[in-house]
Amino acid sequence: MPRKTAMAKVAVKPRYFHPSAGLCYHCSNSFYSPRSGRFLLLLGPVFTREVVIAPRRTRIYIARSAYAAALLLLICTAWLVLTGTQIVRDVGDLAQFAGLVFQILAPLQLAMAVFFSAMLAASAVAQEKDRRTFVLLLLTNLSNQELVLGKLLASLLQVLVMFAAGLPVFMLLSLLGGISVGQIVRTAAVTAASIIVCGSLGSTLALWREKTFQALALFVLILVLWLALGEMLAAGAMGHAPAGLPAHVWATAVSPWQAILAASRPYTQSIPGLEWIGSPIYLYLLVAAALALLLNGLAVVRVRAWNASDQDEPIHKAEEAGSGEQGAGS
Repeated sequence: MPRKTAMAKVAVKPRYFHPSAGLCYHCSNSFYSPRSGRFLLLLGPVFTREVVIAPRRTRIYIARSAYAAALLLLICTAWLVLTGTQIVRDVGDLAQFAGLVFQILAPLQLAMAVFFSAMLAASAVAQEKDRRTFVLLLLTNLSNQELVLGKLLASLLQVLVMFAAGLPVFMLLSLLGGISVGQIVRTAAVTAASIIVCGSLGSTLALWREKTFQALALFVLILVLWLALGEMLAAGAMGHAPAGLPAHVWATAVSPWQAILAASRPYTQSIPGLEWIGSPIYLYLLVAAALALLLNGLAVVRVRAWNASDQDEPIHKAEEAGSGEQGAGS
């Protein structure tokens, strides 16, 4: 009898096991690691697990090392082309070389980051749906915010790590002259904002649609229209000063490609009438932040409505199994 009383006083909190992640979700704000036996609080258990496990993966080391080595290889190749075609006479030629290479590598890095951020964010959600494990996440007591933001940031972690690995290479390139720290900071801010926006777009589309191909096809279509809008504004197709602002300001504010081109230039132009912003680049950062908040807010609000059929599927299977057992018993 005392033994039963002692056992009755032990409160056992239900746990939900997620087979694809190997997680036990005890509560909505903590992550339990069976190996360390510690609770970590950081944007929910989905993102926390990725932060704990990602540094241990060999492919993370290989990917970021290969990316930094590829940037150095491109710089060395450009240097060999320069010295093989003309004579480098003074530091002015070195500065001109560094500025030219930087204005090539910064847009190239943006293009790669935009593509991979959307692809990884969309595939992370789509693979969960294909394996029928996303429904297990919906059945846990994770909040919508932890589920959406956790999956998004976990999928973007590898892209952000590789992006951070390339920053020392650009700083090394600045030693040749022709590049200021402000240029590197501006291009880094534009690239990081574009990664967050495109990742949010890919994640939201993957949460909405059922198949990976549908999410990626919609993302490519939206990205093409997005870039086309920026190029049309830059070309003055909608007027040279829509709403009183120059066309290049609107193009830089809405297009990541135009923003990275403006950020890689040595000097930035102020916006007439909007001097408090200082530059169209900062206007793009505001637009990107607004888009990211809008997309993630929409996903947080609608994630369970978009996947209501998947969430009810285990309940229907349990009811069918129960009715089958009753029929067999009768």
